[in-house]
Amino acid sequence: MNVRNVHVGWVNYWSQDVSESIRNFFAMGGYGGFVWSAYAITFVVLAANLIFTNMSHKRMIAKLRRERAIDSASSKVSQASHAADESTRSAQQGDVI
Repeated sequence: MNVRNVHVGWVNYWSQDVSESIRNFFAMGGYGGFVWSAYAITFVVLAANLIFTNMSHKRMIAKLRRERAIDSASSKVSQASHAADESTRSAQQGDVI
């Protein structure tokens, strides 16, 4: 008896057993199509939820940064116009700045 043939036979038997076991696992007794499609739909919904939430978050951050920049620019303009008004009033009253 050749040892090599016995070893190859054992590996062949084991690989057939494993591949059959894997096929049975994915078939799930005939309900595999329903089960795996439910997993796929769940994964797609969760991934979409994460993606859309992240996109919404980024849009909100960008909007807040734009608003902050506008507020900052308008407050600088307001301060400058307030200083100009003060100097005009002082000049009208005859005061020197």
